[in-house]
Amino acid sequence: AEYMGGQKERPMLGLFAALVLSKQLNLRKDAAPKLKGLKNGKLTLPLTRHPMPAQQKALLKKHFAGELPRTFGNKYLADQPPNIPLSDYMNAQYTMQIAIGTPEVKFTVLPDTGSSNLWVPSSNCWSLACWVHQTYNHDKSSTYVPDGRDVDIEYGSGECDGIASYDVVNIDGLKAGMTFAEMTTEGSVSWAAATFDGVLGMAFKNISVDGIDPPLKVLYDNKLIDKYIVSFKLGKESGEVGAVTLGGYDSSLFTGDLNFVDVAKELWWYLDMDDVLVNDVSTGICQKMPGGKCHAVIDTGTSMIVGKQEWTDVIMKDVKVNLMCDGIENNPVITWVIGGVKYPLNPKEYILDMGGECLPGITGMNLGDKMDMFILGDVFLRKYYSVYDMAGPNGKPRVGFALAK
Repeated sequence: AEYMGGQKERPMLGLFAALVLSKQLNLRKDAAPKLKGLKNGKLTLPLTRHPMPAQQKALLKKHFAGELPRTFGNKYLADQPPNIPLSDYMNAQYTMQIAIGTPEVKFTVLPDTGSSNLWVPSSNCWSLACWVHQTYNHDKSSTYVPDGRDVDIEYGSGECDGIASYDVVNIDGLKAGMTFAEMTTEGSVSWAAATFDGVLGMAFKNISVDGIDPPLKVLYDNKLIDKYIVSFKLGKESGEVGAVTLGGYDSSLFTGDLNFVDVAKELWWYLDMDDVLVNDVSTGICQKMPGGKCHAVIDTGTSMIVGKQEWTDVIMKDVKVNLMCDGIENNPVITWVIGGVKYPLNPKEYILDMGGECLPGITGMNLGDKMDMFILGDVFLRKYYSVYDMAGPNGKPRVGFALAK
């Protein structure tokens, strides 16, 4: 899109040209190159956990103090399906590689089960964050197709704006034409410290901005993957390579059986949860909820475990954390019970050691009565392999967990 007098001019594309380009970009599996990593209709890609930059540690402390409550308020408590709050990605440093356009431009993206859109910075963006990240220039791509829709993404400390575009997206050889957002304004300074350029949403179309098809749906509809599934093994240590599998799951990355639970609300990966235990004793939190159940959203794009302040006060009552990380091992085991299965976290798994400084990885906030769920982010998912299945055996979406290797 061209910018005239500060206004976005929405370009129009002739019907014939649109049909021709759409046909060219709508690549099928038999037209894609043979992939070394594609087995039985699924593809496993490396997922890297990056060490946290020093400047991000300072931003994280500010984030806990002020931005995080507003961020989650925007993401999870809106009456309508919400937009994506960028601040959620403060400490989530798990990334993968994709390429966009012809010739291809490579981007580092965060695969996020808490949102549904693919977006990357635009070359028309003048925000600080865009200057220090890879950008997409649609004028240099021969396979770009204008879309023209505005994409507005709100988050805690400002607004992120862009335009929708259509181009070839290549995920390790899986090529398909898809609509994504190229961001022209990124309002949060914290975004500049991120080790990734953009976000690859993996949730439901119901929460996709502008109703754009999520990337995983595009791959499945184009028969590039056999099953409408994505799975994650997060690296447990900085620099450790984990994995994201498109089209299925990789049984070599976990031990024991997968335990599946049906999704209770098809906005996020939103599950019923039975109980929260401290040293194997019930906190009673879930029993006080309607129906005797808590709820949990499983979100790879959130670094922490987050809940209503009154809940986390109960859970963390006997947890003692100091900046020097002394005596961490003396804290209790905290267990999340989902689908009748216990998922324990020991202190070294739920307390974050950021280079000799420790912070609790379970945090609370006052978000009012609408806060009816926990957010189980990377603190939980580092220990447990997770499978996100859009269409289980009964046709219902479900999430599966197993102990990650």
